[in-house]
Amino acid sequence: MHTIRIAGVDIGGSGVRAALHPGGAVQTIPLEARDVETVLAAVQSALAPLGELDAVGVALPGFLDGDVVRASPNFPTWKQLPIRALLEERLGVPVSVENDGTAAAAGAWSARGCCEDLVLLTLGTGVGGGAVLDGKIWRGRTGSAGEFGHIYAGGEQLCGCGARGCLETWAGTAGWIRRLAASGRHIDNGRQVINAAIDQQAWAIDLLDDAGRALGRATRSLANALDPDVIVLSGGLVAAKSWLEPGLMDGLSRAAAPMAERVKVEWKGRAESLAIRGAAESAAALLRKRSAV
Repeated sequence: MHTIRIAGVDIGGSGVRAALHPGGAVQTIPLEARDVETVLAAVQSALAPLGELDAVGVALPGFLDGDVVRASPNFPTWKQLPIRALLEERLGVPVSVENDGTAAAAGAWSARGCCEDLVLLTLGTGVGGGAVLDGKIWRGRTGSAGEFGHIYAGGEQLCGCGARGCLETWAGTAGWIRRLAASGRHIDNGRQVINAAIDQQAWAIDLLDDAGRALGRATRSLANALDPDVIVLSGGLVAAKSWLEPGLMDGLSRAAAPMAERVKVEWKGRAESLAIRGAAESAAALLRKRSAV
C-alpha cells in the first residue's frame, strides 16, 4: 500500500525551508538572490533530500490572485507570476500555494486542535497574518485575505506596500530600520534592537514600546471586527515579548467588552514551522479534492 508523502515549503526573504509532514526535519536553503529562477532552484534543492513526493504545499509572501502572485514586497520582480504552474512544471507533482501568513494561521489552528476561531500575526521583517473563522481558512476572494500588517496603526510613515501608517511600519524590522534611519541611527536587524533593550538603552525601549502600542491598536481592531477566540503572535520578533506585551494588552483591553473579556493571546515561536505545516495540509486537501473527482 502506497504511503502518501507530502511536504510543506516556506519561502522567506532569506531562504527556503522544507519538511515532510508530519514531523520531518526541516531542510534550509539560503537565498543568494530573489529572482524567480533562484527561488525555484532553492525550492527544488530543499525538497531533494526528502525523496519521492506525492504533493507539495508552498507558503510564500505576497498578494495572491488564485495561483498567481500579483506582487510581493519581499520579491519586487514578482509581478503577475504564475507561481503554481511554474512549481508544478519544475517539481512534477501537484502543488498548492498559500500566502505565508494564511498558511501559518492554518498551521497554528491545526496545532491547537482545529476547534477555535483564530487570528495570527507574524512579526519579522514585516508583519504577516491570517485567520481561521468558523472552521474555514479565511482566504478572501483571491487568496490574499489576512494582510493584517497593512492595517492602519497610526502615523504617516511610508510602508513598503505604498501606503502610510501600516502596522508593519511600527512592528516589523524593515519599518524599524526606516524609522531609526530617519533619526540618524542605523541597524541591520531586529536582534540588535532587542539586545539594546536588554542593555537598557532608551532608544530601543522606546521603539519597542511604540511597537507594542501599535500592536495593541491593531489587535483591538481585529478583536472588534472578527471576534476570535485566540490571537496568536509568532515570528522572530516574539523574542521582544517582554517589551511588546504591555502595550498590546492595554490596547486589546480597550476592545468592546465582550471581545476584550473573552479573547486569549498566545505568543509562539518562529512562524516557519507553522507555515510549513499549514502549507502541507493545504497540499493534502488538494490531493483529496483531485482524487474525489
